[in-house]
Amino acid sequence: MSMGSQKSTPATEGAAKTAKAPARKRGRARVAALQKVGAEVFAETGYEAATMTGIAARAGASIGSLYQFFPDKEQLAAAIHGAALADLVAR
Repeated sequence: MSMGSQKSTPATEGAAKTAKAPARKRGRARVAALQKVGAEVFAETGYEAATMTGIAARAGASIGSLYQFFPDKEQLAAAIHGAALADLVAR
C-alpha cells in the first residue's frame, strides 16, 4: 500500500459524506469554535494523533455535534485549511 492510499472502512464506503452548513448565528459560532479547537489540537498532537472525540471534548461540544458539521477528521482539517486560506487572501 502506498503512503497516499487510505483504508476503506464501512464508515468511508458508499456515498460521500458532506458537512452540514450551520443555518443560524449560534451554529456558525459553534463551527468556528470547533475549527479553532481542531486547529489547536492538530498543531499540538499532529493530525494522525488527533481524535474527533478529543477535539469535541476540548471544545465542550458533544461528539454528535462535531460529526454533524464535520463527518470526519479529513473534512474538519479541510475546513480549517480553507478558512486559513480565505483569511490569508483577505489580508
